[in-house]
Amino acid sequence: MYLNKLSYFLILIFIIGFSSCENKNKDAFYYGYYTYNLKNKVKSFKERSYIAKDVNGKIEKDEDSQIAVMFGNSDVFFHKNGFLKEKIYVDREGKIEQKEIYNYYENFKIKEKLIIDSLEDTIKLEVYKYDKDGFTVYDLDKSTNPFRNDYDTLEISKYNSKNLLDECRIFDYSGELNRWYKFVYRSDADDYSIEEYAGENDLLRKTNYKSDKEKHLKLQTSYEPNGELSARTELWLDDTEEYVMNELFIDYNKDTTKTEYSYDQYNNIMSIKQIHRDNIRKNRRLEYEYDENSNWIKRIEFENNTALIITEREYDYF
Repeated sequence: MYLNKLSYFLILIFIIGFSSCENKNKDAFYYGYYTYNLKNKVKSFKERSYIAKDVNGKIEKDEDSQIAVMFGNSDVFFHKNGFLKEKIYVDREGKIEQKEIYNYYENFKIKEKLIIDSLEDTIKLEVYKYDKDGFTVYDLDKSTNPFRNDYDTLEISKYNSKNLLDECRIFDYSGELNRWYKFVYRSDADDYSIEEYAGENDLLRKTNYKSDKEKHLKLQTSYEPNGELSARTELWLDDTEEYVMNELFIDYNKDTTKTEYSYDQYNNIMSIKQIHRDNIRKNRRLEYEYDENSNWIKRIEFENNTALIITEREYDYF
């Protein structure tokens, strides 16, 4: 769950392409207050980002430089219980580029996620089917040809009754199986392995996941098909095990990278320092201004002490 807390900066530790084959609690993922680290009944917020500039020694936003960061400037809406309702991504003129709509069952288990383009055509669907053994997620796509009326099945993810991912199959646009992932659990949800296959039977990689709760340490170790060690990641967490404080990534074929994180009193990231071969490769710092509800309304992002981006939020509350 702690990865959601990193919000803007994602830790890309175990990369599975651009797929959604991630072993995460789907219910918590759609709980928007958790994902965005929000407090006190937010109904919606509008977020806009700008290039920062220095005006007589003062950092200000360049009004003419509104930029699309990550997936664009957005308007995000919530239900009263904090679950995501809708996201609208807009361009610098405020025109809608894309929408995400979240539909739920009465108990607020996620039912489907729709992605709608600027032409109001639903180009992607995530459909959730539940049964006594768990649930299955179908990732359907027709974005490669918006004039089609049917969808390609890109992913099928099967979860067990404990809300844990058992397997994920990824298909190409011709319907052929591209690769799939098998999840094997041992003592608990933090002690498992992922086997990655090309096609049906060609093992590409195996990764073991293990937690040491006394040390607040999560380990990820990857192996080649011949059993040779290829990579290792150590995640050192805070006492609540919600926040990554230090990350050590060792690629046994290439290099070692260490990343250090710090947070403010509202649990938003203040700094990210990446050390590569004993030299600081990246040194990011974030400064915030907050409203009376302890939600940030302005964020300035620095890299190596140079202001890069100013992001502002406007909130509506229930």
